[in-house]
Amino acid sequence: KTETLSKEDMKEYLKNSSEGLGGDAMDEDVEMDTKIMDEKKVTGIAEELKMDDYDNEESGAQMFLAGASLTVFDDNTNDPYITNIEEDDSDEDEAVIKPSDFILLAGSTDQEYSTAEVHVYDKSKGAVYVHRDFVLPSFPLAVQYFNTGSEGKDETSNYVAVGTFEPAIEIWSLDVQKLEPVASLGGRLEQGKGPTKKSKKRKGKKKQKNAAKFKPGSHSLAVMSLDWNLKKTAALASGSADKTVKVWDLSTQECVSTFKHHPDKVQAVKWNPAEASVLLSGSYDRKCACIDVRDSKSCRFYKVGGDVNDISWNHHSPTIFAASTDNGTVVFYDIRKASGSQSKPLFTIGAHDEEVSSISFNAKYGKMLATGSADETVKIWDLSTKPVCVEKKEMKIGQIFALDFNSEDPDILAVGGSEGKVCIWDIQSSQKISNALKKKE
Repeated sequence: KTETLSKEDMKEYLKNSSEGLGGDAMDEDVEMDTKIMDEKKVTGIAEELKMDDYDNEESGAQMFLAGASLTVFDDNTNDPYITNIEEDDSDEDEAVIKPSDFILLAGSTDQEYSTAEVHVYDKSKGAVYVHRDFVLPSFPLAVQYFNTGSEGKDETSNYVAVGTFEPAIEIWSLDVQKLEPVASLGGRLEQGKGPTKKSKKRKGKKKQKNAAKFKPGSHSLAVMSLDWNLKKTAALASGSADKTVKVWDLSTQECVSTFKHHPDKVQAVKWNPAEASVLLSGSYDRKCACIDVRDSKSCRFYKVGGDVNDISWNHHSPTIFAASTDNGTVVFYDIRKASGSQSKPLFTIGAHDEEVSSISFNAKYGKMLATGSADETVKIWDLSTKPVCVEKKEMKIGQIFALDFNSEDPDILAVGGSEGKVCIWDIQSSQKISNALKKKE
């Protein structure tokens, strides 16, 4: 059975409830009707909340919570209570290579694809991160940084030249995010763009047909080595499995010279740091060759007793070079004192038990040489009097494929290994090396 309360009973009930809560929830003089709350009261609340101006609020919304107001600002910089304003992280700064950045280039490959990786080293943090990478058409064999800046100008354009198993040298921009190289030096002709004139029938027809597959001046096999001329910045040298050494003009993207003095694959090329026209090359013919590119007859040969893996000029004595071989030795020559069949090296060191894959003279410490090997170690040599190994370090990146001292900060040695990793070694962190350098001061 349901009973209905009268107005008087309802009034008395609400009064008692209000007193039980310790407050005046309802005044006795209030006239209750079926709407519970009269229209005037509703109008008063609307005026208090300024509901008529709801759509005309000033910037910064007012929110009401538990009887108190909370102000929300559109921007933290407008909030007087926030004094430590953190700036938003931006990828734009990381996308730009600054003049103060140390750039490390590396070629990498796995079962699916090959890439050229651009790493940036932050010395203050001791951190290396990948700036970007490029997908390559084939296994990378050589990478070389260069720029188009000139003295007196702050702005420079940064590029990387890449040699692979393909005959073309790809040029990629480090400043512009593109999925394709900005240029190619040589390479295969596209279908339908070869010579249109038919060759006469003669014995040389097959040879001419093969030559027509490549752009003028191109290598015909893999590009194994590259080096940029720091004095003649438009010149890039390349060595190839086609047994040739070429010089390219980067401004015109054309081959300006081709040399065929090696009877086997050319594994290494290096411009002399003092004489802009002098170019050193190393080959699987177990010899190094030094040539003035202005005169093809100026070539001189130096026997090294093994297949050449790498070469390096001494920055402090630019007539002296070193060559590393597949039999674990490093051979040193002075180009002024020896050449030809009777040439004798200054000295030879048995640097590693396995092949010496890469070497680098230090630009600051003229008698210091770094060697990297398939035995997974890097050694630092003092050549002041007789060759002495002052430090040996396991880099824990597999077999050492490449290493190089930084020319601007010679304490930094970059190393790449067979496990697809790169690492940076600050040689001053070695107490043995630090002590050896202090003795020479």
